[in-house]
Amino acid sequence: MNWVVKTILACFLCVSVSPCLTAQQRPLITEDPRLVPNGALVMETGVRFDRQADFPLSGLKGDYAAIENGINVSLGPRAEFQINGILQDFLKVGDDWRNDWGDSALSTKIRLVPETPVLPVISFRTT
Repeated sequence: MNWVVKTILACFLCVSVSPCLTAQQRPLITEDPRLVPNGALVMETGVRFDRQADFPLSGLKGDYAAIENGINVSLGPRAEFQINGILQDFLKVGDDWRNDWGDSALSTKIRLVPETPVLPVISFRTT
């Protein structure tokens, strides 16, 4: 087959398969590769609200609110320990509010390559 036929077949395949592909429900969560300063402890807290959230596994739909927190502890100049999670989450289904404890995560972040004027910082994080 010549390149024109291959190109037409590739375009047809992309167009015919694309309707059955779905995107993820929310944006990717990316972690900052920089570590907290040596000897530091950083505490974070926040509130999250999703209007008309859809949870397809349970079949629940409604307004979702959550109280999130995080603690980052420096383990030296090259590593940090993290505890992140949701303290409490709420889901309004119709006129009824439901609540539950959220998920928590324990993580360790290790700096592999320090930041230089030429290269960015590169870290490895296990959760």
